[in-house]
Formats: sequence, C-alpha cells, structure tokens
Amino acid sequence: MDILSKLIIFLIRMKLHLRKGEQFQFDNQKTNSVYWFTESALMKMERGFRYESSVSLNWLLNKDCKIRPPKPLLSAADFDGDSPIVFGGKHEPK
Repeated sequence: MDILSKLIIFLIRMKLHLRKGEQFQFDNQKTNSVYWFTESALMKMERGFRYESSVSLNWLLNKDCKIRPPKPLLSAADFDGDSPIVFGGKHEPK
C-alpha cells in the first residue's frame, strides 16, 4: 500500500468524522452490514464474515452519502429472559 492510498483513506475518514476502526452504517442500506476503515482500506462485516468492501470511494465523497452509528443487534429490550445467556461460547445455567 503506497502513501497516496493511505492519505486518501485518511482524508475520507476526516470528511466523515470517523476514527480508524470506528464502525458505521449507511443511512440508505437495507442490510445489517457494518463498515469501518483500517489504515489502508474500507472493511465490511456481514453475517459474521469480514472482508474488504466494494463501496466506491466516489460514493463516500458524494454529498448524499450519510452515515450513522451501527444499530445494536440485540438490546436489553429484545431479551425475553427465557433464552440462555452465552458467555465465551458456553451456555450458563440459570
């Protein structure tokens, strides 16, 4: 990765007011995918898989590009109390 690519990623992060590694979602997206910037790429996590995103850098610079913090996948209000609580991959007894 050359210096110019890193500089471009840095400047896009500054435009979007994001720190390196800070997760976000697009306002117009229909999935629960989460995005974040590394030092040299835009990454995406979807269904537990992480990979480099194919989002256009031109879209990120577009004035219509709006981002938001990611929606939580499970909140306390969604918890019914009957489901087992999972810690470290093991089911804890109630």
